[in-house]
Amino acid sequence: MKRRNQITAEFSSDISAAEVKYEENENFVEDGIHIEPFNLDKE
Repeated sequence: MKRRNQITAEFSSDISAAEVKYEENENFVEDGIHIEPFNLDKE
């Protein structure tokens, strides 16, 4: 059980590191292509 808790903690940490924080209505440009962030309220 201890190992399972350790794995869960590591997994949660990895997810947090991968999350992208952005400002409200911020626009992204990747490889010259304008990308709007997904907005669940809009969809």
